[in-house]
Amino acid sequence: MPKYYSADFRRVVLDKIDAGMSQVDAATFFGITTQTIQNWIKLEKETGSLERKERKPYASKRFSDKALLDYINNNNDTILEDIANHFSVAIETIRKRLMKLNITRKKNHALRRAGRRKARSIQG
Repeated sequence: MPKYYSADFRRVVLDKIDAGMSQVDAATFFGITTQTIQNWIKLEKETGSLERKERKPYASKRFSDKALLDYINNNNDTILEDIANHFSVAIETIRKRLMKLNITRKKNHALRRAGRRKARSIQG
């Protein structure tokens, strides 16, 4: 997980560089990378500030929960791979979305039930 530095700390580092310290020496002294310093310099040039840019919340949904539920209701015995192919996403995407919706895998699948019935009829 990335480490975020305060704007005050960033200002101290860049002030040291402006006072004549090299980026390599500043990186070593403050325990950061030269790439981080270069990113801060670029940020200050572009925005005029050293405040961290706010990230947009993750909202890349290729399909709605309603569309997923409709597909599952219309295709009862479908598998994750088929659902993922239908929505053109990864299987893991479908699995996570189903977990979020509290939909678990079928533990008593129709084919298993049929197999058990067949086994019982052969035995008995």
